[in-house]
Amino acid sequence: VKAPDIFVAIKDEKGKWQKPEAIEGELNSEYEEGACAFTPDYKTMYLTRCTMDGEAPRPAQIYKSSRSDASWSAPELCDIMKDSITSVAHPAVSPDGKWLYFVSDMAGGMGGLDLWRAELIADGFGSIENLGAPINTQGNEMFPTFRPNGELYYSSDGHQGMGGLDLYCATPTDEGSWIVTNLMAPMNSAGDDFGMTFEGLYNRGYFSTNRGDVRGWDHIMSFECPEIIQTVKGWVYEKDGY
Repeated sequence: VKAPDIFVAIKDEKGKWQKPEAIEGELNSEYEEGACAFTPDYKTMYLTRCTMDGEAPRPAQIYKSSRSDASWSAPELCDIMKDSITSVAHPAVSPDGKWLYFVSDMAGGMGGLDLWRAELIADGFGSIENLGAPINTQGNEMFPTFRPNGELYYSSDGHQGMGGLDLYCATPTDEGSWIVTNLMAPMNSAGDDFGMTFEGLYNRGYFSTNRGDVRGWDHIMSFECPEIIQTVKGWVYEKDGY
């Protein structure tokens, strides 16, 4: 069985998806690749790769690739953790490009898989922080992604949700904390809902779910939250009454 690779699908002028093709460049290998994220300038990609040691799987690790024209370079291992027995996966870059958020089961977490972040510095990675409560729980928190306004979207099975993995939005506060909100139905279901991503600045995008599939297979679904447009009419006066 061929290991999963990263693919690209493009819409034509009529909005119809074309046949998926393996991404150009040297990203894909004989191992498993997936869960990728981009820096704000789209020149660097972080991705998850799962390798093998003989026939035994090794913990997931995050790699980095650079873009040249339409192709991506061979990925280089990100030395976030100094050991090789800790799983590090599902990268997401903060909107200001200063932090790499990721999922890990490293010691010091709140239980299961937690969301962490590592400071991006010139020669690699700086301090590492657990995001703590209310984002993390004793369950599993996975698949982080950002919107440009700073909202963090992720999936968790540790909060009281609708079943399986649910999608959540974490909004940063002025005090440095987070307000966590369950996206509820129809975004969430009794199955697993995860891997949310947005289409640029629009209130639409895609996510993965196994809802409605008796075999538990995952599918990609699209979503859209209609934009609210308001028109205001009136007079505007300057200081001197003009």
